[in-house]
Amino acid sequence: MKKLIYLILVLGVVFTACDPLDDINSAIDAVDNPIVGDTEYTLTDDDYDTLELTFGSFNSEDAAKSDIPALLTDMFPVWGKSSSVLVGYNLYVGNAPGVSDYTYADKYELNEGDYANAGADAAAYGVFTAASPAGLNLPSILENNIDAPTSGDIILAKYKYAEEPSDPSVIYTMNNDDYQIIVDGVASSSDTAVSSLVSSYGDSEFYTGASVYYGNFDNRLYKREGQADLDALATDEEKIALVNARVQEGVLWFLKGKFPNAVPEVNGQTVFYVITYKTYDGTNTLYPTVIYKCTASGSDPEFELVDGPGEDVVYQASTVTEDRGDYYSYTGSKWEKVSGVYFIGSGDFDSMGEASGQPGRYNNFGSSTPPGDYLPTFLNIKYPYALEGNEMIVVYDYYSSSSGAQIRGDLYTKAANAWSGYKSTISTTLQFGHDGTTWVPDNTIKYTLIRNADYEYMASQLTGAEYSGLTGNLANYGDFDYNWSTSQIEYALSLLLDHIATNTTEGQKYSLTYVIYDNGENDYISNFIRQDGSWVVNE
Repeated sequence: MKKLIYLILVLGVVFTACDPLDDINSAIDAVDNPIVGDTEYTLTDDDYDTLELTFGSFNSEDAAKSDIPALLTDMFPVWGKSSSVLVGYNLYVGNAPGVSDYTYADKYELNEGDYANAGADAAAYGVFTAASPAGLNLPSILENNIDAPTSGDIILAKYKYAEEPSDPSVIYTMNNDDYQIIVDGVASSSDTAVSSLVSSYGDSEFYTGASVYYGNFDNRLYKREGQADLDALATDEEKIALVNARVQEGVLWFLKGKFPNAVPEVNGQTVFYVITYKTYDGTNTLYPTVIYKCTASGSDPEFELVDGPGEDVVYQASTVTEDRGDYYSYTGSKWEKVSGVYFIGSGDFDSMGEASGQPGRYNNFGSSTPPGDYLPTFLNIKYPYALEGNEMIVVYDYYSSSSGAQIRGDLYTKAANAWSGYKSTISTTLQFGHDGTTWVPDNTIKYTLIRNADYEYMASQLTGAEYSGLTGNLANYGDFDYNWSTSQIEYALSLLLDHIATNTTEGQKYSLTYVIYDNGENDYISNFIRQDGSWVVNE
């Protein structure tokens, strides 16, 4: 055991070594009683910069154990053996378990035929309704359309919903997959001058400019260089007009591919196809809307432009139609809806605000509309009777300026009357001790004996004859005295450790501070480690 002594050392040394600090450390570690420090410290942004951790966190506990000692050496150069620092740091623990099963799940988007086979309102209006609900129809639709599923497969079924439809018109915003219909149309052209404009990856082309990856029409003129009909035009205005006309060719290909069962009317009402798409001209990203109507049905339906294109084109539908999605899992014999997972639909986004800078503007989250700013409130409204500890995986569309359209998600938990997302980076601590040479990870738990409870407990356990004259002082005064031998004190302390550290694992260390009365009260420290199921003194 070691008596705690606090000293002010004045060192006068003439150094000839290259690094005077090394000589200081060597001199301090060589003495019997080096400077012993004990503190807590939380890493700062500057510390992470020093360690070249640009995200301000460690990727693993092992990395923290490896990198932090160098910082401590610089911060506490004169501290020696038995010093300790409890270091707070940020640890990246990754995304919530299970969320990726849904964000990376395959998607199935219902087509006209799926609604037609559902019958009733679903067939007439191309949407599910309160009278013709998705849950009643999706299991059989997935069974008919998903080939060779295996047990545990997960599908995101995306569909349209209207509470009480009275307007058969289709209001639709094109997504990345829709542009593939156009790319395939260009690729299948009998005109080789057109089909040759498809990229080698088969996911973009420069006839209409459709790009699956970016989910837009790329209207940059320089990308059309070498196309004879554009090169023949004299002005950029003429070239832009031709490119815009080709975009409408692309929209028509999309309409024919997406709505092969289009009809001019339903229940005497004209069916309008209100389509919003995205364009990019190298400077501006625009979201024009066009309105088409079907003029002839059949195997190759015909469409006619009614209005647009323009960002100010608005169709006032008499029925509010939402884009929704539900997750289904295959049990080995059938598709069942997954509970505890919620996909944010267009109606949900709209409820969070439809103005510029709000999620309902484009029905997605993004860097300027982060989900964490909206979903806690949304979930409180959606699930007002959720109990403490309830969990919900929430999946949503997200748009990144660098990566385009994505599906992301997070695990939300109800606690203290509020929903909060899973923390992929947590604040935690590691303790480091100085071993006389360097700083090493140290699991030592420091414990100061409680007077008089801990001393009374030890006295009650020491029933042997050799302690008969010692335990009275221990219980009555809450300290050891000069009559105790070192081995007796250490044995008493090991009994206390068995009492206060009942679930300790092998290798756990304890540093106990206690009082000995010897010409006054003095604090002493003894160190123990758990080895082979027993407490052993660890000097």
